[in-house]
Amino acid sequence: MGYPMNRKNSFLFALLALVALSLSSCSGIKQQVCTVNCNVAGNANVTLTLFDAPPAGVSFITLNMPISLISLTPTTGADVNLLSTSTTFELTRLQSDSTGIGTFQVPAGTFTKLNIFVTNSPSGVWFNGSGSTIIGCNTLTICNFAGGAQGQLSIDLTKVAGLSGQGLVLTSGENTSLGIELNLNKALTATGGLSFDLKQTGALTAITLPRTGQPSGTIDTLQDFLGKVTAVSGGKITLQNNAGLTFIGTASSTTTTFDPPPLPPTPAPCGGNFNLACVAVGQTLSVDGNVAADGTVALTNVDFLDIPASDELQGTIFHTTTAGKFLLIVNDKIQTSANAVLTPVGPGFTLNVTLDPAATFAVDTSNLGITNPAGFLDATDISDGQNVLVHVKSATPAAAGVLVNVLADRMVLRFSRLTGTVATISGNVLTIQNFQSFFGTPNVPPQVQTFVPQTNFDNVTGGNIGGLSVGDSVSIRALFLNPTKVSQPFLAATVRKH
Repeated sequence: MGYPMNRKNSFLFALLALVALSLSSCSGIKQQVCTVNCNVAGNANVTLTLFDAPPAGVSFITLNMPISLISLTPTTGADVNLLSTSTTFELTRLQSDSTGIGTFQVPAGTFTKLNIFVTNSPSGVWFNGSGSTIIGCNTLTICNFAGGAQGQLSIDLTKVAGLSGQGLVLTSGENTSLGIELNLNKALTATGGLSFDLKQTGALTAITLPRTGQPSGTIDTLQDFLGKVTAVSGGKITLQNNAGLTFIGTASSTTTTFDPPPLPPTPAPCGGNFNLACVAVGQTLSVDGNVAADGTVALTNVDFLDIPASDELQGTIFHTTTAGKFLLIVNDKIQTSANAVLTPVGPGFTLNVTLDPAATFAVDTSNLGITNPAGFLDATDISDGQNVLVHVKSATPAAAGVLVNVLADRMVLRFSRLTGTVATISGNVLTIQNFQSFFGTPNVPPQVQTFVPQTNFDNVTGGNIGGLSVGDSVSIRALFLNPTKVSQPFLAATVRKH
């Protein structure tokens, strides 16, 4: 069942009923808290992060993969469990940003396999931008996707570059780290249909960390974890997202930047001084951080969004055939009320959004160092593919009992993710082409503005735009402004080379 789209200045939807996907999803680091055998002599610390390479020719809006268990197989003895709590990871965001799986205490020894158990079906929402019908999804239509459960998947650690050739050899007290990469271009095929198979050669691999371009002393960068503050102790901030996942990072008054809310409340809290002292339990924040070799996270940026937290839904927005009504495909949620209509909403859930006549608009520029950019001032600036945070004034079931109707009185532009190839590079600006078709088809490749030193150049030699070349495949996390009103519609916080 899908949502047909017709192209004019933007995509138009003929809105059909879609059975909602209620999924728990990971938006950031899954922080493991050690309760037994912690720092025991003979143990090593193993930190895992997760990321993926994008598929070619398939435009996913969300793609959720449940992982029930991750373990290590030693040369002798029983497997050692690492991640043992079933967790669903949203993969489209992992094309531009890594997520943390956790840091685990593992007995010293040699391990030959890293096992990942995918025992439930991956699922998502995708846009058929092809000229033909694929598995019942008509052209220019948004449809559901479900893949088969994969069972146990194993990575041969004896063949991972950077390891000993014997596998993962751990010594007592050692800090070591691995990155797990899902290559969606290998796992997804659209020939004669759309299928998902992580058992394909090259679909699941591991690399030794740090990633190329990382700051000295760090192994990976985690960005844009959205959640509510549950604890603050000194500089340590604990956030929890809608799925119950926890992110713990330490902020510094000298090296962490703090950004005010896009629409600060009146009167401004903390006297308008948005700093570490202003962080309090019950706020909604988005945080970025660098992961050290021992798995601890040093926060590089704290972005205040709501003080205090309120009901907010974040997702990818599209026009419908009804003026003032939009389709939102959810990728995150903050819920503070007891509204039972919102309770099942999660990543992959599709709902209707109607704007309140007095709705306000703002741009979450985070730490990019720009203020009040044009291109998202009112409803005329809404463009298909934008990632927005909507404040829920009210939420009710739709008449058919399938979709949820949300009345929004505030809409904040946040970071979208897109993948394409570099067309040109000039100064701190690049242009990008061949990206996901639901963003539209511009006459010329759109410009992407990068910022020094704010933009994170991941897997790029030198950690700056000079390490890119024309033709490189990149994923970016960027603010997507109305392309008809600004010359540089994409303001990039991350550029990741594949």
